[in-house]
Parts: sequence; C-alpha cells; structure tokens
Amino acid sequence: EEQLLKAIYEYQQRERRFGKTSEQL
Repeated sequence: EEQLLKAIYEYQQRERRFGKTSEQL
C-alpha cells in the first residue's frame, strides 16, 4: 500500500507540472 500511495503522490506532482495530465487519462 505504501508504494501505491507514493505512486499517487508522484502522479499528483506530475499533474501540477504538466497541468493537463488528468485530461489525457
């Protein structure tokens, strides 16, 4: 579970950088 939370945390940071990452999904 810790790895999953870490992956989500990293994904959120990428979403902030790229901005439109959530739209691509």
